[in-house]
Amino acid sequence: SKFFSIYAEKFDIAKLPNDFEYHSYELQKIQNKFITLMNNYKFLEASRLIQHEFKSWFCDHWIENNKFEIQKGNSLIIYQGLYILLQLLSMLNCFCPFITQKIYDELYKT
Repeated sequence: SKFFSIYAEKFDIAKLPNDFEYHSYELQKIQNKFITLMNNYKFLEASRLIQHEFKSWFCDHWIENNKFEIQKGNSLIIYQGLYILLQLLSMLNCFCPFITQKIYDELYKT
């Protein structure tokens, strides 16, 4: 979140527009697995899934693949990253609400 905060501020991208939507097959797949696990009361598996996907898919792959565009100030890529981050934070919120709320507040401080 700090990475996105730095570049959003640098390029004067305050927050996501209300009507911004980003469709990612991988994100949708993660969300569907997460919802299925939660609906089946498999909370430990759901927490492991979201932790793994946050670190592996989002941090190690998505951010690394888009790092140079983010650093150049490509607002569409920054919006996509912020959107994915918010979606992942909403899932993580089930397990660590205080931390995720703090991150959200820092990203969107008024």
